[in-house]
Amino acid sequence: MKDTNATKGEERHCKFLLMENGKPLPRNIHEMILQDPEGLIHRVIGDDLPYSMILLTGDSHTGHHVLQILLHPRKLKKQLPVVERDRGYKWPVGRDLLHVILGLCLLQLMKATFLGIDVFLNTFINACYEALSH
Repeated sequence: MKDTNATKGEERHCKFLLMENGKPLPRNIHEMILQDPEGLIHRVIGDDLPYSMILLTGDSHTGHHVLQILLHPRKLKKQLPVVERDRGYKWPVGRDLLHVILGLCLLQLMKATFLGIDVFLNTFINACYEALSH
């Protein structure tokens, strides 16, 4: 069976479909330049290209733009890990620890304030009682 991504006399390419607000714009990608998180530049050509890519822009049901990349399933040696769209973050982060510390300080301040009010009222009431009892 002939590879649909290889045209006669041409090197292999990736099917790229840009869907902007429902209007398709197909392209053939022969080379991709990627930058990894460490900043290294990678050139992807030929058999290393993914089978196809679809970029959906405009209004969607999730409110986010979507890029879908289909790899060559025959070339995968192992199952790729499933990546959740919104993973969140690990707890605790610095902001959470700051909130806990500020909350504890606020509780101690409230405790000291109420203790001070209690001492003041006891002293005031005792002084009034002593003044009235003589």
